Amino acid sequence: MGTAIAKGAQAAGRSVTAVASRHPERAAGLAEELGAVLVGDAAEASDHADVIMLCVPDDAIAPVATTLRNVGNKLVVHTAGAKGLVVLDVAAGRGAHTGSLHPVMVVAAGGREHEALCGATVAIDGGDVARDWLTSFARDLHMEPVSIPAEHRALYHLSAAMVEQIERAGSMPPTWACFEQCDLSDNWTSPDRFDWIVVSGTLNTMEQPLAETILHTAWQSCDIGLTFNFLSDRPHPRWHDADLGPAHRFHLPAWYAWALERTPLVACRQDYLDGHDATILMRRRR
Repeated sequence: MGTAIAKGAQAAGRSVTAVASRHPERAAGLAEELGAVLVGDAAEASDHADVIMLCVPDDAIAPVATTLRNVGNKLVVHTAGAKGLVVLDVAAGRGAHTGSLHPVMVVAAGGREHEALCGATVAIDGGDVARDWLTSFARDLHMEPVSIPAEHRALYHLSAAMVEQIERAGSMPPTWACFEQCDLSDNWTSPDRFDWIVVSGTLNTMEQPLAETILHTAWQSCDIGLTFNFLSDRPHPRWHDADLGPAHRFHLPAWYAWALERTPLVACRQDYLDGHDATILMRRRR
């Protein structure tokens, strides 16, 4: 992500002044290409720039942000879809304007670089200064900025995870996704045909037989693939005592087996929201 954004910034006429990375051998080539200074870490990079963009793993954002110095009136940004601005609180306490910028896509797949950012939706958050700058920056890179309220961030991250799965399946252009909304009532039948059908949040209040009927109809109605999410019965321990209200958890291996009975092209992931949900993607043979 960092390489794509840095090259995109340069292509848009923005100046990239410093590069830091856990992999200095890679960073050296990027710094040379951009005409930037290669520095040892993010703290040193913050001495060279007015905007510090932290393209690091989610769990590393807060620790790295605490090392930044001389950030008063500067902009500190992270690129994680699942994290809010609280992970940058230390930088904010030192006078920084904080924000986040998260393109809805898989930049690293297949060697794609900054050209893959063109046309991508990008979620932006922050105060007025950060939001204005990031919106302008995103448009310079030909991305489509949207603002995601804090209360909708978890739902946004789930949607982004679904789009990522579809992108990895290699069956849609990398920078856009279009889904039609279907009425999944108890007696839903669909005479229509769809490329992809995404079922999100609907299954968790249904019993297994009805949920299977709904997904069977969805699978029969799509020409490319079906993606659905549900509450997994194998969540992270932090969710064991959570009150789910009228919803309930499904047996993850059972849904995985159900999908494999219909197609061998199945992907499953449960690495978002600390394992609270699971997502299964099924794709037809081409």
